[in-house]
Amino acid sequence: MPLVALLWSGSGCAARLRLAASRPLINDVMQSVRRQTDPELVTAAVPAYLLALEGLLVATPRDPGLLLTAAQGYAAFGALLERDAPDRARELYDRGRDCGLAALAQRRGGGDLRRLPYADFTAWCSRLRPDDVPTVFWTAAAWGAAIGVSLQSPAALAGAPKAVYLMEWVAQREPGFEYGSAYLLLGAYYGAVPPALGGRPDQARACFERAIAVSQGRNLLAYVLEARYYARPSLDRELFVGLLERALTPPAGAAPELALQNALAQAQARALLEDVDEWF
Repeated sequence: MPLVALLWSGSGCAARLRLAASRPLINDVMQSVRRQTDPELVTAAVPAYLLALEGLLVATPRDPGLLLTAAQGYAAFGALLERDAPDRARELYDRGRDCGLAALAQRRGGGDLRRLPYADFTAWCSRLRPDDVPTVFWTAAAWGAAIGVSLQSPAALAGAPKAVYLMEWVAQREPGFEYGSAYLLLGAYYGAVPPALGGRPDQARACFERAIAVSQGRNLLAYVLEARYYARPSLDRELFVGLLERALTPPAGAAPELALQNALAQAQARALLEDVDEWF
């Protein structure tokens, strides 16, 4: 069935049958997207995929699996647009965060988790189980990315403690999930936020190095983020250049599911190297 056909809404049994029939295709598309090495191709194709997901969510808005897939899709699409269209990326990240939180609420019970006070939120998180790791990760990924493009917004920063809590939850329970990407989220946060607001440069570097170790150097984004959020603020040109050069010379045995992310990381590395004299 063509993907666009999934946009037709339905209700009751028909909607459930449609979702059951389309779920394998949805998962296959996401896996294919992650294995692409052409960001422009993916950027052009993903909007139709997200519209299809939204069409299914109209009919089955409480399906936790579909909400998780939407969270992942919006987080990934936002990353594709962030450099050139940060405002639009933030809207996508926000949607991904909301889908992820809704998925968690459906899995473990609860209402609007975003509005819970921090103490109540962390207490609610005691309900989480090991099989919640993917949902927690993609919720935190979208939430953290939204904060990253809104560092001047007090409202966005107000949600940071919850997002960090979720990132740390994943890192503690499954450090290798998505090749150590929970450590990347934590490192980017601790490196981007001013120390007066909770930033920790040394902790940021430790997180990036942990991600590199966990992924055996295959997650190239770790090198780029360490260069941006640790080496550059530290005015360490040698480390900055060295990290970016490592991103451009990946080790053998690359992971196919990191193809798109690594392609984006290498593009960022080249751009940062071109501007090195402006920073140092």
